Amino acid sequence: MPAKVAIHTVPLDPARRGGGETYIRNLVRGLSHQADLGPECYSLTTGRDGWEEDLPRGVETVRAPIDPAQRKKRLLWEELHAPRWLKGLGVDLVHFPYGSCPRRYRQPHVITIHDTQRFFTPKEIPRVERAYKMFVEGSIRRNKPRVICVSRTDAAAFCKFVGYPEDRVTTVYHGVDHDVFHPPLQPVTQHDRVAWVGRPYPRKNLDLVLRALPVLAEMGFPQTQLQAVGPSESEAAALRQRSRELGVADRLLIHPPVPSEQLPGVLWQAKVFCYPSLYESFGLPVLEAMACGLPCVLSDRPCFRELHGDIPEYCDPHDPRKLAEALATLLGDEALRQRKSAAGIAHAKTFTWERCVRETVGVYRACLAERGA
Repeated sequence: MPAKVAIHTVPLDPARRGGGETYIRNLVRGLSHQADLGPECYSLTTGRDGWEEDLPRGVETVRAPIDPAQRKKRLLWEELHAPRWLKGLGVDLVHFPYGSCPRRYRQPHVITIHDTQRFFTPKEIPRVERAYKMFVEGSIRRNKPRVICVSRTDAAAFCKFVGYPEDRVTTVYHGVDHDVFHPPLQPVTQHDRVAWVGRPYPRKNLDLVLRALPVLAEMGFPQTQLQAVGPSESEAAALRQRSRELGVADRLLIHPPVPSEQLPGVLWQAKVFCYPSLYESFGLPVLEAMACGLPCVLSDRPCFRELHGDIPEYCDPHDPRKLAEALATLLGDEALRQRKSAAGIAHAKTFTWERCVRETVGVYRACLAERGA
């Protein structure tokens, strides 16, 4: 009889389109198509309604007896009551896909670590949150689950800083939804724009792009605009204020968050995609931009070098002039942009959710095998 697996998504909100939710949607869709592990083998534990429309037929949802919107209560419930509740589901394995798991849960389980941010940009994380992450890391060291990391770079950092055995960690890359993210099927008018996608957290380094715009003007690109997609209203107001301080207010375009299905239409209008983050564990927007045909300028960070090799242009993420030079290299050479675009499209096609699912199932099997399931 096939094993039963529960994917524990109580902290996640199906109304959001963030990285965690994208990961869950694509993971569960793919798991239901495994030849020897059909949808009846999986269940989704959740605290909110709304997942059902995204799930394949046959995947069961189990409502947890907690309101995840009340974060403090939810965290206490996760530690004190979730272990017994999860054990009562009668599953063989639980996957915690969001970076934490209850300390007292001793049954077979897998945890996905999406980032090691606290070791690289600790000031961005509130002190209480850092303390909680340290508590979770202690739980992982104690219980020794199988761990999934999203890049070899981040896996190495996790093992080093948490003190975790390398043979318990597997790198599984995310995928791209190629039905959504692809080059335009019909000609699209490109504008003199540099695209960026996400939330403007300090580590995302969007301010560097704003500071690079005046330098770009000096280099002969005075009309190039920055298209920032995803900031909230308050974040957009702060970005507009910063652009006025830098004298580039007329060169900043802000687009509110959009569903994944609409994002390619925004990206196709730009000539270049820019992502000069100070830290990334994976950077899914980069692959989505490549899949849409945009040549990329990225920060020279080990994660990006691991994932993308010499396909993008790289820059020093602390130097606006270096970023402007990398952007000017692409903006001023259409033939180079076309070569980089073609290389990026081919590269992005190697990242699929099908592969992510297949390798995740391999981690499930390894976990179950060592527990005698």
